Amino acid sequence: MTAIRPPRLRVPAGVLVHAPAMAPSPASGDPLALVADALDHPLGAAPLAEAARGKDHVAIVVPDPSRPAAVGTYLLPVLARLARAGFTPGRIRVVMARGIQPTADREDVERTVGREVMQALRPVQAAPESPEWNAEILQHEELGSVRVHRVVAEAGLVVLTGD
Repeated sequence: MTAIRPPRLRVPAGVLVHAPAMAPSPASGDPLALVADALDHPLGAAPLAEAARGKDHVAIVVPDPSRPAAVGTYLLPVLARLARAGFTPGRIRVVMARGIQPTADREDVERTVGREVMQALRPVQAAPESPEWNAEILQHEELGSVRVHRVVAEAGLVVLTGD
């Protein structure tokens, strides 16, 4: 069996990509405390509130309801840190990354992000099948056009989440 190697991705000048080191998480403990510690003391990166300062808009990408993720545990601490950095709800967008999954109904989105987030931030869902909602962020010789939801492409800071 031959291993498949992913194509190399050349990131254009001016695009900053940061992949923090992964540390094993404790097997037990208070989930909110673990999230707070990770947001305030990330490995090899600035705390979230500090990283957000000076940015116009933040996009928080969350998994769609078909993915098992503790969005309800980590989303509110993320929002609290952004609020401390001076972000009002109008400067924060939540984008549900659904990939090839069908669009989730309103109840499933609300169950995933929580009623407060649903009402205050009105999350949007990624729309890969709708070119008008997406923006090209780079052109790759092997992959072709790399496109993301325009809310993500236009954000000054993108917070990717998941379990």
